[in-house]
Amino acid sequence: MLPVVHVLIPADFRLTRPGRAVGHFSYGWDNLDAGLDGIAIDLPALQVKATHGVLFPLNIQVKDPLWPARNLLDVSVSVKAGEARTLWLDTRDQMLPPGHSLYLTIAGAGQDFNATQLDGARIRLRFKPRVEALPEHVADRFAQVRDNMAFLVEEHSNTKRLARYERLDAI
Repeated sequence: MLPVVHVLIPADFRLTRPGRAVGHFSYGWDNLDAGLDGIAIDLPALQVKATHGVLFPLNIQVKDPLWPARNLLDVSVSVKAGEARTLWLDTRDQMLPPGHSLYLTIAGAGQDFNATQLDGARIRLRFKPRVEALPEHVADRFAQVRDNMAFLVEEHSNTKRLARYERLDAI
């Protein structure tokens, strides 16, 4: 087993209770007039062996909901083993698209890190008003479209390898 934990935050919570009635409330970002400003992760005290002195390094990657091969954020931090911490991840402002879940990975430096170590962890998404988040969102999506168009033009545009058309179309 690799010391990697995958975390999925569903875009819609109404259908996540198997065998139970459909929920009446949706806590997702459909029709939310706001953009993602950042993510707070409350880590419990990790019961792992420190690998770097008294510290245990973690790598956290937040994936782009439209293009999961692209990271919105890729950061490495170190925490003291056995000590709870809250991490604030300031992402570029993004309008989260309806129907696209948010996905992140947390990798630890030691083999004793696994999903059980994160029992009790909390993840909080912080949003800001749409009008404030729009400039960064538009700039990022424009750069993404420009880069994807460059891939199509500079490389063989008649091939469907590497899902180039799907990436461009998803934007």
